[in-house]
Amino acid sequence: ATLAIAYAIKYEGISVNDAEKSISQQRPEVKLDQEILIKLSAWERKMEEERIAKEEEVTEIFPGLHIASFEGLSDDCISQNGIDTVIEVSHELHELLAVDIVTHIKLGEAAIEDNFNKIADKVANTRKGGGKTLICCEESTGLAATLAIAYAVKYEGISVNDAAKSISQKRPRAVLDQETLIKLSAWERKMEEERIAEEERKAEEERQAEAERKAEEERKAEEE
Repeated sequence: ATLAIAYAIKYEGISVNDAEKSISQQRPEVKLDQEILIKLSAWERKMEEERIAKEEEVTEIFPGLHIASFEGLSDDCISQNGIDTVIEVSHELHELLAVDIVTHIKLGEAAIEDNFNKIADKVANTRKGGGKTLICCEESTGLAATLAIAYAVKYEGISVNDAAKSISQKRPRAVLDQETLIKLSAWERKMEEERIAEEERKAEEERQAEAERKAEEERKAEEE
């Protein structure tokens, strides 16, 4: 019965303590092996540490765009993932030897339209050159992931909501910054309004050009 707890831990996500209580309730006559329980607890902690470490590694959330925890960031991590450009969100810029191009976004001032455009354009330009971009934040991976949505909205045509869902699937432990999401949604609406206004302006210019062309043709016809 004690060894059966291994399955509950690995595949059901049940802790050693909860599995032990469940077995004791269902089979009170069974005495669990305390030595094995101690080893199972150590194994459980090891698996959790490995899971967290894996989630702190670099994650590609959109093509050519990656995020990573600031604590787990290293020159080896950058070079192994072929990162060309780093966008660092922090109070002060840190030295990263593995990349030549580092864009600094000041923490506390990150969630503004200028930075949304700056981040989106930097990622897009890096991708055009065949490169990869990494966004990291010294406060939280969630903020870095949220700011990455700016690229998806501006260049991939993905809505803020759909981008947020995609990130949550790829990096479940990254808690997206809700205040920044609200500002991104407002920025998204503004860009859509500007796009529609630009399309209407071009359509009006085309109508005017067509009207002028017809008027010129009629004038020439009258002269003939």
